[in-house]
Amino acid sequence: MNEAWSYQGHLFRLTGRNTDATMRATEDTPLKRLLFLLTLVSALMVSGLSPERSRAQQPDYVRVFIDLPSRANYTDRFFINNVGGNVRWEFETSNTISVELPQRAVDHLMQLSGRFFNIRIEPKATLVNAIDWGVDQINAERVWGGAENAVNVTGNAGAGTKVAVIDTGFDSDHPDLEVNIAGGRNFVANPDNNNYEDDNGHGTHVAGTIAAADNGIGLVGVAPEASLYGLKVLNAQGSGSFGDIVKAIEWATGLGGGTKADIINMSLGCFGAGCNDPALKAAVDNAYAAGVLVVVAAGNNGPGANTVGYPAMYDSAIAVAATNSSNAVASFSSRGSQVELAAPGVSIRSTYPNNSYATLNGTSMATPHVAGLAALVKAANPSITASQIRTRLQQTATDLGAAGRDTSYGYGLIDAVAAVGGEAPPPPPPSAPFVSCTAQAAVTSSAGDNNGYQTTPANACADGGEVATDTNSGSGTSTSCTSTQKDKHNFY
Repeated sequence: MNEAWSYQGHLFRLTGRNTDATMRATEDTPLKRLLFLLTLVSALMVSGLSPERSRAQQPDYVRVFIDLPSRANYTDRFFINNVGGNVRWEFETSNTISVELPQRAVDHLMQLSGRFFNIRIEPKATLVNAIDWGVDQINAERVWGGAENAVNVTGNAGAGTKVAVIDTGFDSDHPDLEVNIAGGRNFVANPDNNNYEDDNGHGTHVAGTIAAADNGIGLVGVAPEASLYGLKVLNAQGSGSFGDIVKAIEWATGLGGGTKADIINMSLGCFGAGCNDPALKAAVDNAYAAGVLVVVAAGNNGPGANTVGYPAMYDSAIAVAATNSSNAVASFSSRGSQVELAAPGVSIRSTYPNNSYATLNGTSMATPHVAGLAALVKAANPSITASQIRTRLQQTATDLGAAGRDTSYGYGLIDAVAAVGGEAPPPPPPSAPFVSCTAQAAVTSSAGDNNGYQTTPANACADGGEVATDTNSGSGTSTSCTSTQKDKHNFY
């Protein structure tokens, strides 16, 4: 490329770094004026400095669009290089060029804009808030955004709830996560420490589905204001020991100097001989008994029967199956009587290390949808217990597959609007009385109470046999006990 600007046969030769310009032209043109002005700006800018020195002394660069008078041959970049800038793009569909210039040059040219050319700052495109199809499928955005396909938080978004993600750790600098990360622990390290950075990606992906923030970029999670705790128990290859997992569960239960969470998410599991370990079961059982809801991936060992892994097999955990965008259970999703709830788990897009995003499949991806919804329910009802949240999720799920609970979907696909909007489950009925009897015993049966339970006449039964009949609307007394077992019998 030579140092000349060719335009319709007219040559504008720039003679170095001064204001002299030899113009061989027979007529005045807008482009001639533009080039003269640009040459003048160049001279004012550089003042004898080399482009390298100019760039070094002026670090603030701006991208601008310059609209030329016509689609000319604007390949000569002398005047731009002379002020330490460069042409980024020459477009095929317009007379506009994209130029990077020092801020001072832009300031000068802005004063000249509109005379023979137009200059404007290039707009910037950024990722905007979006929701993945899974968040939409369970209606989470209708809870925190107030409308279908909402992308901005206007209501309950899980604030005040604590979700412990027992996984590969977090990318703690990810812009969609950092505002909601409240802490964590690395149990893989020996000794354990506070560096729970994700060297795999799985944990960061799970965390984003739970609580990617409403920050104007990227994605928004199911509970975009929930607090996240990253408990790293899996290494870069995605594997880890039960000992680390048990310790992390204890930490999330408030033991060993940990922080008690409201919800534990475990998108991990073990399937096969030796996976049912008593230490793991004890930790999960204790967490649930302490009021922590434990949500676990059912496993990716489907479609065969009885393929749910541990710890999802335990009664104290919610086993989550995966569905696709058509609400069909994923072929890989584990089946079994322990499956309790279903959630989206196919082609789920979420946060990933290095400030990126990725699309993954698995019951690992379904599980955080349930954990996020549990956070929304908890935030809407701060006094609700873990067992009540669990009941709420069961009762408000959309039944899929065979009627009632089944081995593929459990109670069905979770529904955020129904779960958060419904009333809290009623308290359990009073404990049934126990009566010791031999051959005969007097039994008093009351069919009414102050909590609105049944007040019509009812019979009293023990071990499947009727032993007393309520003959009025209040109570009745038996005359005999037909049971022959001489021990305690549960009357209901």
